[in-house]
Amino acid sequence: GELAAPVKEMTVAIDDAKLEVEQVALQITPASAPPETGAPVLAEVESISSAPVQKTFEPIKPALSAEVVGLLGKGDILMKTGDLIIARQFYSRAFQMGAAEGALGVAKTYDPTVFAEMKVQGITPDAEKAAEWYEKAGINTYEGIYNISNVDFCHDPTEKLLTENVNFIFSGHLHPGVRISGKGKQHLQFPCFHITEKMLILPAFSKFSGLSFAKKNKQAKVFAIINQSIVLIK
Repeated sequence: GELAAPVKEMTVAIDDAKLEVEQVALQITPASAPPETGAPVLAEVESISSAPVQKTFEPIKPALSAEVVGLLGKGDILMKTGDLIIARQFYSRAFQMGAAEGALGVAKTYDPTVFAEMKVQGITPDAEKAAEWYEKAGINTYEGIYNISNVDFCHDPTEKLLTENVNFIFSGHLHPGVRISGKGKQHLQFPCFHITEKMLILPAFSKFSGLSFAKKNKQAKVFAIINQSIVLIK
């Protein structure tokens, strides 16, 4: 199928006079059909299995009511200000009205990782309650490393993991960002995917997390999230 938003390539040239930004849409050529061989492909497929394929359909998720959207929005605002306890009440009410997003919000108000990122003081996180609410939101949590085939998923990769592990690593926690500077100390900053031969670091998907700006090495590729698009930064 077609991509919902085409990947774009951004070339940035910075000097004392101006900041030039060029976006070029990548040309994506669909895979061509296999060459015709004259072999009875259809007959061969039918001989393998003539049983009808059973299709499964996921139920359509109902739209959230205006009241639920309002509750979630108030919870988000309170989370931004650091008032996690009151935010939890709005999220909980939204969950009682059938919104799984409410359970996710409640989980964050208990999550030790969120507390550390937001530098919350005065209240204590609760990892067990966070896990319970994540489960109510339909999210399974794993401690340590979660492995699928030759890919490892972890929250915070250790130096030992990076040096000894042979699998490709998907990681979070570091919240990579990219900053583009121009004349007069103006700059723009965006969350980004940071990719090396060994690891992919995901951007922060939370509105409450900051960005970590690290110097890009020559081997790494940085894809910034800009206006609903993913843009390669050179």
